[in-house]
Amino acid sequence: MLPTPATPAAAVPVVVRVLGWVAVAATVGAATARLVELDRLALPVVLVGVLAVGAQVRAALHAGQEVRRTWACFAGATALWVLALLGAASGWSGLLVWGWLRAGALVLVLAAVLLARGAWHGVRSWALLLLDGSAVGLAAFVVFWIVLRSSPASSGGWDGVHPALLWLPADLVAASLVTGLGVRSGAGVRVPSLLVVVAAVGTAASDAAWVLTGDPGSGTGGWLAVLVLLAAAGRVGGPLWQAGPEDSGPVGPGRLSQLLCAPAVALSLVARHDVVTIGATAVLLAALGIQIGVVHRQNLALWAAVALQARRLDDLLADSRDALLQVSPDGSVDFASEAVRDLLGVPPQQLVGRRLAERLHPDDDGLDRAGAADGPLVGGRMHSVVVRGRLRHADGGWRDTESVVSLRDGGTTPGLTISLRDTTERERMAAEVRRQARTDSLTGLMNRAAFLSVLDERLAAGPAVVLFVDLDGFKAVNDTAGHAVGDRLLRDVAAALSRSVGPGDLVARLGGDEFAVLGRDGTTGYGLDLATAVLDGLRPAGRDADPRVAGTGASIGVAAGRGGTAEALLGDADLAMYAAKAAGGARSVAFEPRMRTEVLERSRVVADLDAALGDGAGLTLHVQPIIDLTDQRWVGCEALVRWDAPGGPRPPREFLRVAEETGQIVPLGRWVLGQALGWLAGYGDPSAGISVNVASRQLADPAFASTVLRALDASGVDPARLTLEVTEQTAVDDLTRTGARLQGLRALGVHVSLDDFGTGFSSLGYLAQLPVDELKIDRRFVAGLGVRAEDDALVRAVLRLAADLGLAVVAEGVETAEQARALAALGCRRAQGFHLQRPVPASSLGAPPARGTAAPDPAAQVLRREAAQAQAAGG
Repeated sequence: MLPTPATPAAAVPVVVRVLGWVAVAATVGAATARLVELDRLALPVVLVGVLAVGAQVRAALHAGQEVRRTWACFAGATALWVLALLGAASGWSGLLVWGWLRAGALVLVLAAVLLARGAWHGVRSWALLLLDGSAVGLAAFVVFWIVLRSSPASSGGWDGVHPALLWLPADLVAASLVTGLGVRSGAGVRVPSLLVVVAAVGTAASDAAWVLTGDPGSGTGGWLAVLVLLAAAGRVGGPLWQAGPEDSGPVGPGRLSQLLCAPAVALSLVARHDVVTIGATAVLLAALGIQIGVVHRQNLALWAAVALQARRLDDLLADSRDALLQVSPDGSVDFASEAVRDLLGVPPQQLVGRRLAERLHPDDDGLDRAGAADGPLVGGRMHSVVVRGRLRHADGGWRDTESVVSLRDGGTTPGLTISLRDTTERERMAAEVRRQARTDSLTGLMNRAAFLSVLDERLAAGPAVVLFVDLDGFKAVNDTAGHAVGDRLLRDVAAALSRSVGPGDLVARLGGDEFAVLGRDGTTGYGLDLATAVLDGLRPAGRDADPRVAGTGASIGVAAGRGGTAEALLGDADLAMYAAKAAGGARSVAFEPRMRTEVLERSRVVADLDAALGDGAGLTLHVQPIIDLTDQRWVGCEALVRWDAPGGPRPPREFLRVAEETGQIVPLGRWVLGQALGWLAGYGDPSAGISVNVASRQLADPAFASTVLRALDASGVDPARLTLEVTEQTAVDDLTRTGARLQGLRALGVHVSLDDFGTGFSSLGYLAQLPVDELKIDRRFVAGLGVRAEDDALVRAVLRLAADLGLAVVAEGVETAEQARALAALGCRRAQGFHLQRPVPASSLGAPPARGTAAPDPAAQVLRREAAQAQAAGG
């Protein structure tokens, strides 16, 4: 029912409004009765009729435009019908009563039906509706006519026929049409539609009673009931019909009314035959024949649609890769689609009648539990559920499956509907992805993320010990032998680590050449023992057929702890590893808390050095002369840097190592180069040269060559006066890059010196590949002169090699007069060291010594000093 607009009258109680309607109806009815002089029997009809018309007018006023037309027509039809009843009872003209008032009422009813919203379903639907209505109406008329012919009311022949009999077929057809519309309407309009349907049927029944008895009073009760129903329908209001499906099927509810045709035909066969009976029966049989044809055609269309849907369903099941099962409440399979053959390797018929649980994996009971009494589908808790499990294949293996299980709780076949999908390959790929997420692809070891996760679990449960393993010299292997050899070495190291550890120890690759080991015992002692075993196990990995790999070792840091985080403990092991590497590598060092302090100190060094590089404060250039041992002359200098840090002077070895690790060596080297060339440009001897050390980080800088050239241009120094000192280790770390960078500068006149010569592996082999002008003998060999015969032989060999290659030689680290005399005796002309001259600030050097003036003989000075001390002691 449509809502009533909010008006002040809406607030009036319902009882008051009903009493008001009754009072109005009583007044109008009394006035009408007095005018037409009705008897007391017709007075209730007038009163209820007024109420019905008023209710329908109210429904029209409160409805929308389409519904308003319907209720207005019904109100007019009800008013004309009440007037017709009054006229018939009062003896009005037959033409007025039956020709105009009843005809007008019927026309308005038909208009209400045709104009009603939802009544028009199309021409075909209306044709079927008229066919249904005419068949039912004619059947009812035939039955009524036969009954009427046998009643006393028909004894007078046609002259005695009541005029209401002529309208009875129209009443029946109208009732059939209204009933058909009501049956085909939806539940939303069921109440007002049902009231109108019952009223239409009641009208036909009341007219029939009037005709049969000839007494208008016999139909008064029916007419009152009809008016009450119409009043109630108007009070409910709203639309009368609602569009439904055009065809409800071959035997829909609307077709059940045609069962009335059977007794009508039967009576017509046994009754007396007259024109009316024969004609009505013939029309009825024709209508029934048409109906049978329509029903037959509908059946054919329905079966064709069903067959099409069945074929589509069969095609869908055949093309689907998902297997469809229907399982009875006891767990046995009622139906299995053809896809089961691909999924489980068995024909569908083999599954039917057997319990699905027979093929379930013992550990997977999800499918079996889904429809159990306490399962998720019972009790309406869930409409469907997704279950994963394994089913046994015909080959004996297991297939991973994902099933959508739905409960069939309606219809004639309760149970479960299961849609099965083979997820074996997906599960395999997911497992592979999980494995790759936890595994290093090169070595097959556990990766960093997985290792940290396991270490966190171990720390939460108790103590743990970690080894941080870093390969020594791996970068040189990668740069010189190639990445393929480097990758093979990493795989060999991974295999060696796995062989070296015990059953409960875990090995992981953290990245690059870094590995980690988690010991099964959480003590430091066990970690050190494990580190020893690892070092022993790594030696065979270094003894490769390729000589470029033979020198590979490892530095190991050991850290133990309880609680805390995996990152923190691994960081402690990393600090210990750096301590092992600083001690020379190829060893293990246990973590000590002081190492954290050293890290903090290192951080402070980095910060202070950054500040010094910003403005040059605290940095000074020192030079150490290079002496010609034959005549004690200065032949050049080596540029050195000293740093007076905020906390006091820092030893060069300390801050240079930090600068090399952090990359600060690049700007620091640039500063030293600029200062050295600037000082040399102002030095008085234009033939003097200067040597500047170059670190590996500087050579790795793509702008290194341009940096040197800019410094030379800025100072105006001849490139031939500059010597770049490169350590042997720096040179061989990346032989190709070092040669390319230095060759271009050497072509411009810059000299190249190979520092610490003799300390690296296969020095002689690399020497031919480097653009070198000078060799500097390492101080370790100079210190052994006259002490170890092998050092004498090595120095002699270097001097002979340099002479053959046309290279200059400088011995560094000369600390005693004996070393100076031994070098001179071996033919080494140039040397430097504290015995000859300590490094001094470049700014403290004045003009160079005059040409031909020999530098003081350090050996003679030492002898004189010793003689003076002896004389003082004797005196």
